[in-house]
Amino acid sequence: MNRYFILFLAIITLLFLGCKKEKTHTSPTIELRTGSEFVSEGAIVSEGKQLKFGIIVNKGDAKITNIVIKRISGTNIKTLLDKGIYEDIIDTNYIYYKDSCKSEEWLISVMDQNRNSASTSIHITKNNIISYGEIIYHPSITLGFQNNTEYPHFFDPINGKTYFTKPADNEQNTTDILVYYYTDGSMPSPTFSSPAEQDAPTYYSELDNWTKKNYTAYDYVTKVSATEFDAATNDSLLIKKYDDLWGRRKYKYAIANTIFPFKTNAGKLGIIKVISADIIDTGKITFALKMQK
Repeated sequence: MNRYFILFLAIITLLFLGCKKEKTHTSPTIELRTGSEFVSEGAIVSEGKQLKFGIIVNKGDAKITNIVIKRISGTNIKTLLDKGIYEDIIDTNYIYYKDSCKSEEWLISVMDQNRNSASTSIHITKNNIISYGEIIYHPSITLGFQNNTEYPHFFDPINGKTYFTKPADNEQNTTDILVYYYTDGSMPSPTFSSPAEQDAPTYYSELDNWTKKNYTAYDYVTKVSATEFDAATNDSLLIKKYDDLWGRRKYKYAIANTIFPFKTNAGKLGIIKVISADIIDTGKITFALKMQK
């Protein structure tokens, strides 16, 4: 009798456990900022115009671990951002530029630790007006590597200023480029970087005291010819050449005749052409630069 009673209790317990509701997870939320400076649903935009997305994400019950931005035009899907993160909140802007696609969907999605996701999208149409902008041109800038005492190390491409040491707080807002030299394995590497790049303080310890540190991304894949660079008189080439997918925190092996696109912290696109580069940490590098005004 006891044996049947114990069996009965076991069956009841299993049924009870089977009927318990699974724990539900709260998904993250995502929204886009509105206002005149941000792109909006149904916008009609000229080729070459800036597209600014203000993205706000709040976590559910788990940290946000990934954000992805895709541009979809027909069967053509291009991933512009696929970034691992670990945040409770995202509140940031991303800047892109309208290309030649007649119509496109921009899909922004996030995922959390529990693999719960959220997404939002907007649709944009190209009008028939081409609207490329003016550029800044610096034909010859020379910066010194970390142990060079003759030439400055930091460059503000907007104002064309160079600095040996920490610029004033208001000037740090537009200081986007620095250079250093190191040996990558056995390979000599004149290197372009920026104040927010994680290795930069190794070469310039004063960066720890900057109040504003800009991050510049360098496209290490896209090719630009000297003929294309020299012929550029507006920002059309700059927009077409920079690919966000290949943007990295530094550009290594920047020897003479190397040409590569970049994107500043403020979303300005540019191209650098290296004229000459020493392969010693007391040396210097000379380059030409074209960037959106």
